Amino acid sequence: MRILDFLRDLLGTRQDGGRGTSPGPGPGTAAPRPPDPGLEARFAKLMFEERLYLQPGLTLETLATRLHTNRTYVSRLVNGSYGQRFPDFLCSMRIAAAEEYILAHPSARQAEIAAACGFPNAPAFNAAFKKLTGQTPRIWAAMNTRPPGSEAPEN
Repeated sequence: MRILDFLRDLLGTRQDGGRGTSPGPGPGTAAPRPPDPGLEARFAKLMFEERLYLQPGLTLETLATRLHTNRTYVSRLVNGSYGQRFPDFLCSMRIAAAEEYILAHPSARQAEIAAACGFPNAPAFNAAFKKLTGQTPRIWAAMNTRPPGSEAPEN
């Protein structure tokens, strides 16, 4: 399952002590840590267990309110832990969900996929998908799904 692998990779970088793919602060400087040590766990629960990223219209403000903190702390957490700005992180989570949705529902139309994965509409979904994967959802689906009844050749 691609989204589970994606989530494990994201969480795995934190478990290994990594700071995502961003270079982080310069030598000899520490990244500012929020005064709330439970923020990261609450963030992970909302985003990965409750899949809040699928909520249409989710903003940094809304997420910060749900986490009982301010947007600056959430932004720093996402930047430092996942190496992405919040909008990019949110989009990558939604695209991973869309890939899973496409595999599970190969005949789904783009509007259905967009709605299921938190995008405001099909054109926004299509543009984000193409920007992140380099392919349109239709081309990606054709390359990653098999027609019903067909099986992979055995060697």
